[in-house]
Amino acid sequence: MKPQAGTAGEALVLKKTVESLMAACQQGNLQAFKKATKDERFKSNLDGLKEVRDDYGRSLLHQAAQMGHVALCQHMVEKLGFDVNDQDKTGETPLTLACATNKPKVLSLLLSKGACVNR
Repeated sequence: MKPQAGTAGEALVLKKTVESLMAACQQGNLQAFKKATKDERFKSNLDGLKEVRDDYGRSLLHQAAQMGHVALCQHMVEKLGFDVNDQDKTGETPLTLACATNKPKVLSLLLSKGACVNR
């Protein structure tokens, strides 16, 4: 049975979905990410998916870039339209996080997709 809209049950389901998305990004699990993005709330609202943030204001793309998960970053940018220049609360972008954690393949991908180096 599916929880009713606006209920605590629905909020719990959404929280678990968001946790699954974050875990998939940190682990580089593209299949788990794709599975979690099939959730109705995100399937019809990609902007909602792009607005998922951690406590630092980092998006799912920030998470995947920092961990060096090229295929996942590529999927988010090319298939889902994530912004390569999105900034977290302190102004960090996926590019600056990939640079700080020495992830050259992600750096190359993000630069090829228009990431700004002057942020």
